Amino acid sequence: MNIKKLERKIFSHHMDTVSPWVIPITLHTITELTYKHDPHIQEEAKLTTVIEEYLSEQAKNAPPHAPLVIALRLTEQNAESGALAEKIIRHHFSSVLLNELDRKRREVRRWRFNLIVGFIFLALCIAISQFFGTMPVNDFTQFFKESFSIIGWVALWEPVSYFLYGWREDNSDIIAALRLSHAQTTILT
Repeated sequence: MNIKKLERKIFSHHMDTVSPWVIPITLHTITELTYKHDPHIQEEAKLTTVIEEYLSEQAKNAPPHAPLVIALRLTEQNAESGALAEKIIRHHFSSVLLNELDRKRREVRRWRFNLIVGFIFLALCIAISQFFGTMPVNDFTQFFKESFSIIGWVALWEPVSYFLYGWREDNSDIIAALRLSHAQTTILT
């Protein structure tokens, strides 16, 4: 998947005339965005699972061409809260995006390997089927000839099906992470 191409496609439709999709979050302090014992520096801390899932769900439900704005309402805040929240959210979803892209690459690599194994198995099954075709014709040899031919093609079905249809399925996590990694964060008072 070409992330730059996807990014251009998504963000080329963002226009000033399209009203932004506002995602409200209410917290007591900025530290509630992340895990208390996260060993990363504050700007690179991971979002809590609840906040990550909420933001992802909201991004998936947002109109596809609307820019995302995360409206953070904090009861305790300081002058740097908005910039820090934006850094944390953008960094987190950039990491999620890279992880999802890496997972997708590994998946394609695994299915490519399965496809190669499927073709080798098909060739082996056809060779065995041809071997049974050289024997005198009777019900036994005909059964094995047809069986190996069918087994070889059936074994190839799932890898071929992935390359025809499966690789395009469910890119919503990748698109949501991409949109959230570019989301604007505002602090409401």
